[in-house]
Amino acid sequence: MIVGQDWTSEEQLRGPVNDHSVMHGYDPDAVTNINLQRLLKEHLGKEFSDVYATNAFPFIKPGGISAPIPAAHMRLAVKEFLLPQIEIVEPQIVICLGLSVFNALRESCGHNRLRTLDDAVKSPFQFRASRIVAVAHTGTNNRKRRGFRIEEDWGSIGRSLVADHESTAVNTSA
Repeated sequence: MIVGQDWTSEEQLRGPVNDHSVMHGYDPDAVTNINLQRLLKEHLGKEFSDVYATNAFPFIKPGGISAPIPAAHMRLAVKEFLLPQIEIVEPQIVICLGLSVFNALRESCGHNRLRTLDDAVKSPFQFRASRIVAVAHTGTNNRKRRGFRIEEDWGSIGRSLVADHESTAVNTSA
């Protein structure tokens, strides 16, 4: 499961209709989606159509596309909408795009908020049968996790999924 922050803003919806978004349910030309699709393919061997993708905040936020969402609103949306989705889908892993999404999920599960993305990347946690992990948001050139660190983070997720799969295969054949 891939979890982004939100899907649009009031200002963006006041602009012209994006035919790609209407046709696909997302904009395949957006930098966020281009980067996400490449990382999924290169590190997890998955196409975007192979994963369950959603957003932590399912509403239209006021302001522009980069406007922040108050933490209390994000936590409420996570409790009311995202946690039930995770319970229903039961993904092996939930990949949170960015610190705000990870912290909202973390706090909604009773854990303390983390200060930095570095801390979040190093602090995966469990919610039911799902491992919750943080990565830099794919739509930005995150100055603190540029290049190899982003690749390293996604590579680490891919390696852990392979290890989990191999462990499960060994346990079921024994």
